[in-house]
Amino acid sequence: MRATAPSGNGVAGDSGSLLVAFRYAARNRVVGGLLVLGGATALFNLPVVLFPEIVDTRFGGGEVMLGLLYTAPAVGAVLVSATSGWVTRTARPGLMLLAAACVGGLATIGFGLSGQVAVAVVMLAVAGAAGTVHEILEYALVQHHTPDRLRGRVVGVLTTQGTTGDVVGDVEVAVVWFSPAGAAVVNGAVCAVAAVLVAVCVPGLRRATLPGAEAPAAEVAAAEVPVAEVADPAVPDGEREAVEPRP
Repeated sequence: MRATAPSGNGVAGDSGSLLVAFRYAARNRVVGGLLVLGGATALFNLPVVLFPEIVDTRFGGGEVMLGLLYTAPAVGAVLVSATSGWVTRTARPGLMLLAAACVGGLATIGFGLSGQVAVAVVMLAVAGAAGTVHEILEYALVQHHTPDRLRGRVVGVLTTQGTTGDVVGDVEVAVVWFSPAGAAVVNGAVCAVAAVLVAVCVPGLRRATLPGAEAPAAEVAAAEVPVAEVADPAVPDGEREAVEPRP
C-alpha cells in the first residue's frame, strides 16, 4: 500500500486543491461574504489610471496637481495604519468592514463629482483610509474564521483578487467608459451598493466578531454555518476530515 505524504498544511492526504477552499467559502457566511465583497471592491476600485486625464480635462492642472491626486489615497491609508489598533478591537468588525467598503464607494463618487482640487484630494484621502480599514478587517476576519488547513488557500484567493482586480479594473475603466469622472462615479456606486447588498444578504458577515470583541453570544453563533465536512475529491474517503469553524 502506498503511503500518503503529508501536505504542506500538515493534513495527511490533502491535495491542496482550491476547490476545497471555495466549497468552504460557499458554506461559510463570513468567508463567503468577504470573497464576494472583496471581488467587487477590487474590480470597481478607484480609477487611478484615469487621474492624468481628469487633471487635464477637469482641473486644468499639471504634474504637481497630478502628484497630489496620486498621493492623497496613500495619506489616508497611512493615517489609518498609524492608529490601526482600534480597528481590530471594535465590537462589530464585520459591520465596520461593510461600512468602510460603503464609505470608500461614496468617497469615490464624491471624487468623480468634485469640481475643485481640494475636494478631490479630501475624497481620495477618505477613500484610501476606508480601503485600509477594509483590508485590515478583511484579513483579520479571514484568519479567524478559516480553519488552519484552508487558511493559506483562502488568503491566496483574496490576494489574487486584489492583484488581478486592480489590473482588470484599470482595463475596464480605460476601455468601457468615455468619461473619466463618470467612471469614478459608476465604480464608487457599484462598491457602495455591493456593500449594502452583502450586509443585507449575508447577515453572518455583518455580525462577525474577532477575539476580544464584545458581542452577544447569539450573534457570534449566527455568524458562521457549521460545516460538517468539506470533502476534497482527491482525498480518499477514509482520510477526509471534518472542518470545523474556528471558535
